[in-house]
Amino acid sequence: MRHLMIAALMLAGLAAGADAQAGTKDPCVATPDTSAAGGQSSATGGLADPGPCRISTSTKGSKNAKSSNNTKGSSNGKGSGNANDPGNGNGNGNGSGSGNGQGDDSDESKIQQGLAIAPVPLDLQGRNRALVALGSYIVNAQGGCGDCHTWPNWAPNGDPYKGQPKAVNAAHYLAGGRPFGPFVSRNLTPDPASTATEEERYAEFVKAMRTGWDPDQAHAQISSLLQVMPWPAYQDMTDRDLRAIFEYLQAIPHAEPYCTPASTDPVCK
Repeated sequence: MRHLMIAALMLAGLAAGADAQAGTKDPCVATPDTSAAGGQSSATGGLADPGPCRISTSTKGSKNAKSSNNTKGSSNGKGSGNANDPGNGNGNGNGSGSGNGQGDDSDESKIQQGLAIAPVPLDLQGRNRALVALGSYIVNAQGGCGDCHTWPNWAPNGDPYKGQPKAVNAAHYLAGGRPFGPFVSRNLTPDPASTATEEERYAEFVKAMRTGWDPDQAHAQISSLLQVMPWPAYQDMTDRDLRAIFEYLQAIPHAEPYCTPASTDPVCK
């Protein structure tokens, strides 16, 4: 009798276990989708919606988002420089390092380009090479300073607007002398006769760039401010960029303007 009772209890336990297993089916196991007509699997792959087990194709919010070789911490310098940087843990993948610049827009690339495009020899003795080179990039590739302060702009047979290979007028580079009615562009090259200290010259330069004040008061009867010179745009440049321009202008050779009061060349009229 005791053996029969034990056998009955075992059978009952097995039946209960089977019922429990059927009632707690793993939700992550996909089942055929028979909701389509005729009980056939649908054309979307034949699997029912996996619900909570759906694998998202979006990496937003996951801790590994953009942490692979596509992360912004790669060689573009915006992260730590490590292409496997896992980011800051919240899925933005931006990394937490300081990087080394902004890729092709970094100061280093501008420094190299500035040195390459300077149309005159540079005196780097006692000067910050990087600032001088950055100043060259700003003056020659961004600021268009030579348009007014180098006159004529181009060397003989070097006018790109005539389809000729570009050649800047190095002999009168940034020496000024271009007429604009009653105004004449100034000579930006170092003045060998100046007795002012470099810091005094720098302070004068910054004041002119920030406020438009004309240190020469060359047309005081019209205005005490520089005319034609686009200082309202340049006044918003950073202190570092202004310093770079100044350093570059101190490193170029002195030059005399092509046009003088006695010039008869039509370009001087």
